[in-house]
Formats: sequence, C-alpha cells, structure tokens
Amino acid sequence: MAKIIGEIVATDWDSNDEPTDICLQTEGERYHVEHGESFQEMLAYVGCEVEVNGYVEENEDGEPVLTVRDFEVLDTFEAEKENQEESEDFEGDEIGESMEAEEEFSRDEDW
Repeated sequence: MAKIIGEIVATDWDSNDEPTDICLQTEGERYHVEHGESFQEMLAYVGCEVEVNGYVEENEDGEPVLTVRDFEVLDTFEAEKENQEESEDFEGDEIGESMEAEEEFSRDEDW
C-alpha cells in the first residue's frame, strides 16, 4: 500500500461546473483517482492537500491510477482563508497605528 500526499485537482467537470473526475497532484506525479468508495467524498475537497492511503496501478496508457483506501485532509481553503483574513486584520492595525504616530508627530512640529 502507498501513502501519498498531494493536492486534489479536478480534471473534468459537468455542465454546472461541478467536478466529475479528479486526480492527486504531487510535485513529481499526477495520479488519476479511481471511482471507488472515497471518490464522492474526495470531490468535496478539490484544491485541498490530502494524505491518501491506497494502491497504485498503471492504466493501459501507462499512467498511474490510484485506488483510495482512505484519506485525511491536511489543508483546506477555509484554513488558508482564515489565515489570510487574520493577516489582513494585522496589516490594517499596523497601518492605523503608523498613521496615528505620523499625526502626533506633525502636531508636535506645528507647536
């Protein structure tokens, strides 16, 4: 059994732009995900980093196909979005503080 960490990437979509086929993209390889027990659940995590336990075989074209036994989500867009919002809030505070300091400095110069 293989343990692979990568990002779930959509490779085909339906008429409503919902993913219908996915692969697991690593730094060096792209594994087509076989439509098995975990497939439907994995569709909800397109764009997320996951750790997959499963079996790798080659299809008739020699491309790797991943049969997923189980998977764990390591990173999601929600976590990235929260981190980005926290970062933006912090940046806003720094800008506000520096503007207040400049205003105080200018008032001192006027006196």
